[in-house]
Amino acid sequence: MKGLEGNMMAQPRVFGHDAATVTAGAINTTIPAIQAVEITAVGTGYALSEVGDELTQSGATVPSGGTGMKVKIASLTILSGTGTVADPYVYGVGSVEISAAGSGYDIGNVITLANSSGGGSGLKVKVLANGLTLPGLSVEDRGAVIYNGNAAQSVEIITEAGNAVVFPLVQPGTVLGDKVPILAKGVISGSNLIAVY
Repeated sequence: MKGLEGNMMAQPRVFGHDAATVTAGAINTTIPAIQAVEITAVGTGYALSEVGDELTQSGATVPSGGTGMKVKIASLTILSGTGTVADPYVYGVGSVEISAAGSGYDIGNVITLANSSGGGSGLKVKVLANGLTLPGLSVEDRGAVIYNGNAAQSVEIITEAGNAVVFPLVQPGTVLGDKVPILAKGVISGSNLIAVY
């Protein structure tokens, strides 16, 4: 965790030092994919030549929610076979890299990815809490204050402790928590929000 040595709070500040527009439910593409999503089904029928190919989301998430995430196949894993002509290897996906963040995702959403160009199918990933980390933050960093630039709205965040909390009726021109601002690691829902670091 970045911060000042020997101080109770890692980053005591009076003023923000940076800011970023927040897309609610976007997958953080700046952290390793293994911290953002978990492969729940490796699929089958993938070819070695497809490593590096991009796969798009196919259909709705379960439960319903986000859209637009894309992944690249980073590695394959052998599911069966001996590698001979008579018994070739059958591959599933071993790891992925996130190439497009999408939006509207929630912790635990399971995303089914489209079939590969070579016929591989069945790859599914689940969104982890760290996957919704705000842009510019690593998993180890402290959170950011979220400013509401919209009309009064409910905003759902992921706290530094990893809990999903809904703040109802956040007023325009204020930060979440208003009198006692809270640091968020991620935003699940809300619009026209800015993270202040």
